Amino acid sequence: MCLIHKQDNILAYVMLFYIMKINKRLSENKIKLLSDVDLFVNFLNIERGLSLNTIQAYQNDIYDLIDHLDNQSPVIDKIHSWEDFDISHFKLFIDLMNSREYQTSTKSRKIASIKSFIKFLLLEKIIKKNPLKDVKQPSNNPKIPYTLSSNQIETLLEYSFKKSNDNEIRDNAMIELMYATGMRVSEIVNINLKDLDLYTGTIKVDGKGSKQRIIPLHEWSLKVLENYINNIRPKLCKNNKHENAIFVSNRGKRMTRQNFWFHIKKIAHLAGINVKISPHTLRHSFATHLLSGGASIRHVQELLGHSNLETTQIYTHVGNIKLRNVYNSAHPRS
Repeated sequence: MCLIHKQDNILAYVMLFYIMKINKRLSENKIKLLSDVDLFVNFLNIERGLSLNTIQAYQNDIYDLIDHLDNQSPVIDKIHSWEDFDISHFKLFIDLMNSREYQTSTKSRKIASIKSFIKFLLLEKIIKKNPLKDVKQPSNNPKIPYTLSSNQIETLLEYSFKKSNDNEIRDNAMIELMYATGMRVSEIVNINLKDLDLYTGTIKVDGKGSKQRIIPLHEWSLKVLENYINNIRPKLCKNNKHENAIFVSNRGKRMTRQNFWFHIKKIAHLAGINVKISPHTLRHSFATHLLSGGASIRHVQELLGHSNLETTQIYTHVGNIKLRNVYNSAHPRS
């Protein structure tokens, strides 16, 4: 019996040693793959100047691929570097996404992220050939973004304007500015006092990829902002007077995206607008209502700082005066 137990123990130790050796090898392979992703992230940040959110999305998509390979022990065991990665490994990842019933838009984004990463590896001569050169993006019929009607916007703004405590006045200013400019949530929480020029009635926005644009504001939104900045914000920032953000929380700190949309969704619900509002609803509404008012698609793109603009320079296609005239004639609240 003792001999049997001794043999069992020896076998157990051998198996444990073998498993630890495999795990170490797998970890080393995974670390090597991840190190190249770090290079790609630096490239996106320094060379392409993409926003933090965009870079994070790229990184997460590639991490998903590596995690999938890591869970397939026989697969990643054979991949010592990205040079060993081929179309068969990629197809396994596609099969995984299909099994999880990912939406077409999600699959398309992940495929685009991985293809961009592979092109970077090729550019940097980390790999010698592109195994995904023949891979095509899945057809993706974009959903028409939901927008609020002009009446719903008026209801939302009127309800918000009637409120009188400090937080409610701040929330009204946030909603007014978002609908007046069509800014992204990430942009509106990142604007600082120095970005707003009450004299010229404009606000400077740093958008995706460090694309800067200047947006004109209509008179009413300027009045609402001026009242908030002069009379409400100082009270919210009484314990944090060095904060630069225009919109701050009750503690005087920069408003977060999550907190921003919590306030807006709450106000919409209290105003009786019982529809699902996404972070882009007011942005989409801004664009749609401008187009309905006669603004051209190019002018709207200029105001939105949309990613498919051919240039990052402000007013390259439309002069400052003309852009303001288009804005004033088309915006419903001008």
